[in-house]
Amino acid sequence: MDFLHFNAASYGYGKSFHLHEVSFTLSRGRFSGIIGPNGSGKTTLLKGISGELLVGRNQIYLDGCDMSRMTGRERARKIACVTQFAESIDVTVEEYVLMGRIPYRRKMQVFETSEDFEIAEKYMKLTDVYSLRHKKFSKLSGGEQQLVSIAKALTQEPDLLLLDEPTSHLDIMHQVQMLNLIQELVQKLNLTVLMIIHDLNLASEYCDYLVLMSEGRVFDCGTPMEILNYKNIEEVYKTVVITETNPLSKKPAIFLVSGKVLNSRNV
Repeated sequence: MDFLHFNAASYGYGKSFHLHEVSFTLSRGRFSGIIGPNGSGKTTLLKGISGELLVGRNQIYLDGCDMSRMTGRERARKIACVTQFAESIDVTVEEYVLMGRIPYRRKMQVFETSEDFEIAEKYMKLTDVYSLRHKKFSKLSGGEQQLVSIAKALTQEPDLLLLDEPTSHLDIMHQVQMLNLIQELVQKLNLTVLMIIHDLNLASEYCDYLVLMSEGRVFDCGTPMEILNYKNIEEVYKTVVITETNPLSKKPAIFLVSGKVLNSRNV
């Protein structure tokens, strides 16, 4: 069933960069990735969904609803976004996670309800940050802050989770930990996830579906097996690669070739 649908969406930043006629559809409960070179439109695409950029009528639909007609409150109850860098504020982890309940506050409500605390506790435990709940968010490591940010996003109880390069500043151990967690959340919660990611091997291994962007347009979209072939990668990234198959996952694995090796073979 169609869950997120882009219908020839064209939007952007005033007279500068714009997306052009972007069309694709994501199903509910899938872990999808947005890939493409720097400047191809990945973040612009995400900002149209989150509401940070204005998008016209009948261009983006979420679960059958035209997103241009949604109020900010409606959008915040359906969509949560985790950015690359969390704002390092001087509150406890529990207080930070509870901010995810703001879209559900009633008029004149000042304090969190017992239900808010129960929901925050549930997702802190699910993301394995409950033991950090009394620590200051600003004192956590980058990897811990990302996990806490995901707990806060889940506390919004969204239908769609947007992730903007969540692994870009993490070492390989924390990258795998983060993506294993997201994969598990998709399965447990029937959550739909759309993530910008630069590492093509991680995108291949973890994502069910990929949207390949190039120069403000969708170059191609489909499963990792359909998208991550050397022809697509070389055309979009202008880089020579070799693609093989991971013997365990059967997903594509991408190998780079240095200029030194290429030059030696051309001699």
